[in-house]
Amino acid sequence: MRRKRQNPPRRTRQGSISPRLTSDRLALPKDAGGTLETRLVGRPLPDVQLQYAHEAFLSLAGLAGRRSLVVFFYPATEESMTPDEGLASGVDERRAVAWMGCEEKLQRMGYDVIGVSSQSAIEQARFASLIPLPFILLSDPELKLSDHPLHLPTTGARSERVYEPLALVVRRQEIVRVFHPIDPTYETPLVMRWIRSIERQ
Repeated sequence: MRRKRQNPPRRTRQGSISPRLTSDRLALPKDAGGTLETRLVGRPLPDVQLQYAHEAFLSLAGLAGRRSLVVFFYPATEESMTPDEGLASGVDERRAVAWMGCEEKLQRMGYDVIGVSSQSAIEQARFASLIPLPFILLSDPELKLSDHPLHLPTTGARSERVYEPLALVVRRQEIVRVFHPIDPTYETPLVMRWIRSIERQ
């Protein structure tokens, strides 16, 4: 009796950008980027005005028009953090400190670092003054970037929604890489390695 031939398992296609930008073969987390990367890569940052200080607003598209960007999104910093509690009392504080450590190297490569969360501009300013951070924190309490056109992922109940942790790399005004989901422990090394790889090409 002839045995029925089994077809080899089909490979699923993961989100990617062009072969030129993925040839570095970095060891990324499983499903890094996923469908979110497939949907976002190649798209420009929207001309959305986000608050960064009292009655002061900046456009993401305007910032991307000047320099390349690394934009990291975080849920919220610890509201109870005080200067006496140190620089990094929570996950998002540690992420901000890690990006602070990379900021000078990114500047030399032509990148600005931007942090975005749903916290108010007052909370953002308080946090930035405690560290202090050398880069801009933008406030998006209305979660404008979770709507059209980017539809960035959020978590939490309707009245308590916050952005999921993720990072975007933007070059020539377009999103070229999405890091999501991301382990905060390895976020900055992964992003820095990827940026170095494409800047060498």
